[in-house]
Amino acid sequence: MLAALALALRAQQAETARPAAPAPPADVVVRGSTDAELRRLTEALTRSTQGRQLSRWHRSVCASVIGFDDRHGAFIKARLTSLADSLGLKPPAERCAPNVFVIGTTGADGFTRALVKRSPGLFGNPNYGVAHGAGINPLLVPRPVRWIQGSQTVVSDCAVEGYCNSYALNSRIKMPTHESLTASIVIVDLDKLNGLVWQQLADYVALVALARPKLDADYGPGTILSLFAARDRGERGPAGLTAEDQAFLTALYRSNGEQAGWAQRYDIVRRMAAGAKR
Repeated sequence: MLAALALALRAQQAETARPAAPAPPADVVVRGSTDAELRRLTEALTRSTQGRQLSRWHRSVCASVIGFDDRHGAFIKARLTSLADSLGLKPPAERCAPNVFVIGTTGADGFTRALVKRSPGLFGNPNYGVAHGAGINPLLVPRPVRWIQGSQTVVSDCAVEGYCNSYALNSRIKMPTHESLTASIVIVDLDKLNGLVWQQLADYVALVALARPKLDADYGPGTILSLFAARDRGERGPAGLTAEDQAFLTALYRSNGEQAGWAQRYDIVRRMAAGAKR
């Protein structure tokens, strides 16, 4: 993984991003969301293919932040790690193997094309093969932040996650499985961050790294993922994770990952709606 990323980064000299200095924290406003709005948001934030289960991390997240100055790279990493900890994920070991890569570069388009060309095996699920064009093409569209995740379908009681293939077991025994994220790559275009503050960028990156949002969805104001669309309209956008974002992540990581995808989405929406009524 690191070798593939290093090859793709070669000749892409990253510069320090320069979002504005952090603004004073805004008052938290919790919108009243209807069940229909929560369903649309949950659908957009949980990409899955061929009706499979929803992906999430099941153990620790080890982040590597590349291409930012030390101070802001550490800020992004600390925010991502703190959010993962709040969701119940195990803290990473002091010397862990990175499975989340946040890459800042002024050559995001070229970097992404090189990564896809040189390392197609990074994308998709090893149980089903590499991702098809429909999964990769949105990644090649120029945008401020883009992301891709790899996942694996594993049997829930495997002793070592990621090394137990459900299809290798006796096919007459139907065992519960879950979809486990194995890698997340977030590519940040340093030339397209004008008007942001670091808290916004860090929360945006943390959400896409810990969930599996659709890259090309039309996100409304209920999520930090509407940030760039709001900025392009001349608006400030969310100051960080919204109440809906936080409720979604909490519900995702508390939901039963052994359910079918549609049932897990229903469970997530139910939990979000119940939390809003408290």
